[in-house]
Amino acid sequence: MVNSPDAERGLHGAVMAGWIEEQAPEPIQSLLFDLLDTWQSDPERPTSLLWHSIAQALVAEGCFDAEVACWEALSGLAAGEPAVLCRLAEAHGRRGDTAAARAALAGVPPHHPSRVQSLLLRMELGESSCADELIPALLARPAWEPAHHQLVRRLVAAGMAARASGFLAAWTAARPADGVGMLLELGWLAMHVGDAAAARDLFQRLWALNDPDITGVAGCFDGSIPPYTPEVEASILARVEAAFALPESGLARVTLADGPLPSLKVMFVGFERLALPNDLAEHFRRAAQAAGVDFSLYLDNAIVFSHEFRGGDDAVRDRVAAFEAALDERRPDMVILDSAYMPSQRGLRPERMRDLADRLGFHLVCMMRDALDSTLPYLLAWAPVADTILTYDPHCALLRPDHAAFHSKVLVTLPPAQHLSAEGANRDMGLLFVGANTYGVRNMLLSVLMTEDIPFTAIIGERRAVETPDMDSYATALGRARAVLNVAAHSRSEFLVTGRVFESIACGAVLLEQDNAGTASFFTPWRHYLPWTHVADIVQLCRFVERNPDLAARMAAEARGWLDRNYDCRRFWASLLGRHHVPAKGRSPA
Repeated sequence: MVNSPDAERGLHGAVMAGWIEEQAPEPIQSLLFDLLDTWQSDPERPTSLLWHSIAQALVAEGCFDAEVACWEALSGLAAGEPAVLCRLAEAHGRRGDTAAARAALAGVPPHHPSRVQSLLLRMELGESSCADELIPALLARPAWEPAHHQLVRRLVAAGMAARASGFLAAWTAARPADGVGMLLELGWLAMHVGDAAAARDLFQRLWALNDPDITGVAGCFDGSIPPYTPEVEASILARVEAAFALPESGLARVTLADGPLPSLKVMFVGFERLALPNDLAEHFRRAAQAAGVDFSLYLDNAIVFSHEFRGGDDAVRDRVAAFEAALDERRPDMVILDSAYMPSQRGLRPERMRDLADRLGFHLVCMMRDALDSTLPYLLAWAPVADTILTYDPHCALLRPDHAAFHSKVLVTLPPAQHLSAEGANRDMGLLFVGANTYGVRNMLLSVLMTEDIPFTAIIGERRAVETPDMDSYATALGRARAVLNVAAHSRSEFLVTGRVFESIACGAVLLEQDNAGTASFFTPWRHYLPWTHVADIVQLCRFVERNPDLAARMAAEARGWLDRNYDCRRFWASLLGRHHVPAKGRSPA
């Protein structure tokens, strides 16, 4: 029996110290002891904070088995404590042990403060009937909490979008939202449940706040779209005609190598699928086939996106060992690693990949999908061990002056997309957007387009997984569209050259692209695509394409020709394979 707060702290500190020394993975014991020392240095820190900080560190480092053991150790000190049982259930869920997770949650009694969290976890485990208790319980709470957000997401995931919409409508009717963060979250959720009109209303209040971080990404919008007039059309036509008058030598171009392809074996290593299959893996495979490159795929979530893999740490280690055996058997000359993840103790690690490259003699290419500030930690984790860093962004964060040591490693190109084609397609759709709706500000634009009187189709959310589940169905959708929308901005200063850029052009649709310097490095605006800044621009450009089908077809053909002449499969592979004999500079040893 613990008789005082000091005695309780001493007991928890002693148990944690012993647990770290005896059960925590050796590579991170020092980190965990530092967290313990930090907690012990401040008597005001509660005991719960010690256990939560240790558990968070274990998850971040990919030590899922140790996280379970950590919460089990706390269970020994607080037997039957519902909050601990919820954390233990979460940990079991991360490992894919649903039976153990359900067993832990069975110990959470009704009417306990942890009851809501336990019900949300049970919904995640497939018990959709928990919604009957959750909805009234959360509607009764006075303030919005993360649990409300989780409920909406889990109702949609369980196929109960109508109930999710009703819950959200009841909440917003009783408690009008204000503030940037709240409006952005509620508007996103309204889009997630399929209520574009409600989302537009929430987002319009957000636009009215004129927050520069919002308008810098989504542009400005006063709530109404100006009429499409002869003057609007004449202004667009003038820009298009001026762009077509430019000599070809004056058009935007990123120069790729052009020459014979060296005879090399290439292996692409990445995830098999997250929400959808690995699109870039399929682009690489088909482009290699078209160019005659000896190419193989090795796709396994457990070794690349191991935090998304529901399984124990031993299972991940076994999968890594299987991958290393495949490397030893195939002996590729070049390995392209889809390295858009933060390495941890779980899965492939930079030092291990460098060791394998040195031992087996392959050229290591680390491919960065989204080379933004937000992914800079990933870039800096992999750049020291890479021979080549492959990016699709001419303004990659790693190309800034403070990372000059890595500049010689960076190769900027477009993923090859000539294998996509829609010749003779029946373009029975107007403007199309296909993509994730997880990006909040993007939904601001979509909510307006989905509620305007224009021929616009948004394949997002659950609809995307049903209608465009693979590359062929995706290409078919692009082939039906007269124009395709892309939203490039991710912050006030960063724009991403996304897959929709080259995929839309390859499929013969007119690209409506958010004005940015990245895409304008590869293609010329108003000739190869139509740039926009505000949502009203998108609506007007959509109307322009509908009223000028011949000119739209000419633009699409011009863009596809430019893609074929400058960024074809052969040039892509010549540029990448040509790096095989280039000594890497600034490479750190394993």
